[in-house]
Amino acid sequence: LTHYDKIVVDDFEQVENHGVDVSYRACNEGYIAKESIVNLGEIIVNNKVGRLSKEDKILFNPIGMSIHDVSEAFRVYLNAKKKGIGVKLPLWEHPYWF
Repeated sequence: LTHYDKIVVDDFEQVENHGVDVSYRACNEGYIAKESIVNLGEIIVNNKVGRLSKEDKILFNPIGMSIHDVSEAFRVYLNAKKKGIGVKLPLWEHPYWF
């Protein structure tokens, strides 16, 4: 990580809360400066600059994959169904995939 000019993450606050991400550990242990870590959203809305020059080396280090969110949501759904709680949302009359 020390070879990169900037590290872009989804959300550094989440990275800090997880406490296990490699960019957090490198920052926490003093290998990289916290200022070199930038949230992707800040670049998108022009609050922070992404690449300063063609020579900049930037690492994008997302902290999660959406498949994890989907699998966790499915686990929550099954648990709610088992307990008989929750509200079924009428998103469509018939599922598209059947």
